[in-house]
Amino acid sequence: MQEMVNNNERQYNLDLLKALAIVCMVVCHSVITFGQYRPGHMYEFWHFFGDCILGAYIVVAHGFMFAMGVGIVYSRKNSPGELIHRGVNILLLGYVFNFFRHGIYYTTESIINGKISERTMLALFRGDILHFAGLALIAMGIFKKLKLKEIEILYIALFLSMIGTVAAGIDTHNQALNMAVGLFLYTAPTQGTSTFAFCNWYLFV
Repeated sequence: MQEMVNNNERQYNLDLLKALAIVCMVVCHSVITFGQYRPGHMYEFWHFFGDCILGAYIVVAHGFMFAMGVGIVYSRKNSPGELIHRGVNILLLGYVFNFFRHGIYYTTESIINGKISERTMLALFRGDILHFAGLALIAMGIFKKLKLKEIEILYIALFLSMIGTVAAGIDTHNQALNMAVGLFLYTAPTQGTSTFAFCNWYLFV
């Protein structure tokens, strides 16, 4: 009889899933970033393959999130307090990453111009996948603290997904508030103020 796997053993199938997600992410983001400089790039094969096939249907963000959710089961540090602590750290790390990725440039631009631009606000405070991952871990910690069963968490995730779908495109008419709400619901304009809305994406975790 095959020996059962201990909960804290490394799961190499999850590592392979993450590796595939990284490859898909590199191709997808390269196509999106560099393709826009060529007119008609959206009709080319590589755009269709990188953005539509790999980005939308294979394992980019949703693959990472699924692997993270399954990985929590095998983690040695998955008590409610540890999950919440990790989630807060990752959420804050997301904003630190914002600063070093685009924030330095746009903050410098704002200082030179003597005015804080909308681009600076977006660069510093727009939520991305790290922000979502942090919120997801915090939610998992809270659910474990409440001793909810897996099926109950699944029902909650489905309910959140329905809310996120119905409320998608909500607009507070305030950029800062749109970015704050955008951590949980897709806000308008979605391209600028909201990326991985918690309600829509938590189901993958």
